[in-house]
Amino acid sequence: MVGQSNRQLNQLHTPSPAMADEALVFDRLRFETNTMFDLALQCEILGLFHAQIEQIQSRLSQGVLSAEDNKFLGHTLCGASSSVGALELEDIGTNWTHLVNAGYDLSKNLKLADERFRRATQSYKI
Repeated sequence: MVGQSNRQLNQLHTPSPAMADEALVFDRLRFETNTMFDLALQCEILGLFHAQIEQIQSRLSQGVLSAEDNKFLGHTLCGASSSVGALELEDIGTNWTHLVNAGYDLSKNLKLADERFRRATQSYKI
C-alpha cells in the first residue's frame, strides 16, 4: 500500500515534458517574485527584455566584435536574463567569452534560445 501511494505521488509531481522544457528555459517563480506578481510590470519588463535581446542580436550581426564588446554583451545578457528568469539565455551570457573563443555560433544559438524563452513567456500579453 505504501509503495502504491509513493508511486501515485511521484506521478502527481512529475512535470509534463512541456513543463520540464519550460523549466530549463524560464524560471517563472523567480520572475514573478522579482516583479511582485504584478502582471502589468511583468509585461513591461518582458517587452524591454525582448528589445534588449534584439539589440544584442543586431550587434552580433555586425560581424567580428572586439574582446571588450564581447565582454560587455555577455555581461549585459547575463544580468538582464537573470533578472527575468531566462535561464538558457543567462547561461549563454555567463559563458559568452568561452563560447566565442570556442567558435560557438552565438547569433544562431542566441536566436534559438530567445525563441524558446518567448514561447515560455507567451502567456504574458506584451
